[in-house]
Amino acid sequence: MVPSFSRAHQRTVMRKRLLFVGSSGESARKLIPHLAKTYDIVGIARSRRELEPYLVEQVTGDLLTSHEQVFDAAFRDGPYDAIIWNAVAYFIEPLTESTRESLHTEFDLAVALPMVCLKRYAQSKGSSTKRFIMMSSQMAFGHKAGLGSYSVMKRAQVTLIGALALEVPDIICSAITPGSLRRTSEEALIASIEEVLHAHESGQIHRVDESR
Repeated sequence: MVPSFSRAHQRTVMRKRLLFVGSSGESARKLIPHLAKTYDIVGIARSRRELEPYLVEQVTGDLLTSHEQVFDAAFRDGPYDAIIWNAVAYFIEPLTESTRESLHTEFDLAVALPMVCLKRYAQSKGSSTKRFIMMSSQMAFGHKAGLGSYSVMKRAQVTLIGALALEVPDIICSAITPGSLRRTSEEALIASIEEVLHAHESGQIHRVDESR
């Protein structure tokens, strides 16, 4: 898939700018309309465009096959005050039935491609404070039948944030770990994203309080 690029509306002067990687799905639907009140958002999605009205720019492309072109399009007009990584792939099957190919796909979107994106971010111009936020899951701390590889990858993301806090001191790296998105309220998810967007310490793992 060749990446495409569109502008939903003109960028607003003097507003902060945010890159939302994986700008579709349940968490994106709960977060992007709220974040658009404060940020000019550039979204990356494979094909779905229902949230495009909330974005100043939409990059449509497949990260698994065209990540260089996708990131070239996303970073050509920088800078960004924050990046939210929400791209994910998972296969519902026992871990022992996972294939090498499916594990590669999950790991690519969970760890390898976020690292490529972060390196581009580190080299780009930006505000005095840069933030990289990983949308992970509470499955990082447990597992369910049929979601073994998903749990492994989410745990890897949590570990990744801890390592980045040590190795990349110029970027505040955090992770958000919601439970089931169907049971997590929009208010709870928004409260967590606002907390990490104003955090001063790197390496923090924020568990979403579903009771809010």
